Amino acid sequence: MAILPNVGYFFIDKFAGGLKANITLTKFKDEFNGNTNRSRQNRFGIGPFLRYYFLDTENKINLFSQASYQWLHTTGSNNGVAVPKSTLYFYTFTVGPEIYFNSSVGMEVTLNYEHYETESTQYSNKYYIAIGFQIHLEKN
Repeated sequence: MAILPNVGYFFIDKFAGGLKANITLTKFKDEFNGNTNRSRQNRFGIGPFLRYYFLDTENKINLFSQASYQWLHTTGSNNGVAVPKSTLYFYTFTVGPEIYFNSSVGMEVTLNYEHYETESTQYSNKYYIAIGFQIHLEKN
């Protein structure tokens, strides 16, 4: 289960910035040659993001790009034995359309590039596609 909320503010027309959180709770159960391996991993993190919308704000579809940085703390266990805690540093670049259902709710389909590093200088690069929803609160 992953909860990935973000809260932002439009500083100028079409340009927003804010904080992005990550709460991920994962459980694994592997069976191999009659042996069962149970493990879990928990991630908690936060970091800033910047987002820019390219098209007119009144469009039903708008294109955006976003850059974010996130610090994540991980804990977990393997067959009931705690694994060492670690810290991850994520840099993510996102592009894609946001399709608006009304003036406040939109669905995004994004192409993402993610680079992360650990305290022990391990790193990884990946590309992935994601689907999410944005809720924009209207200013009176």
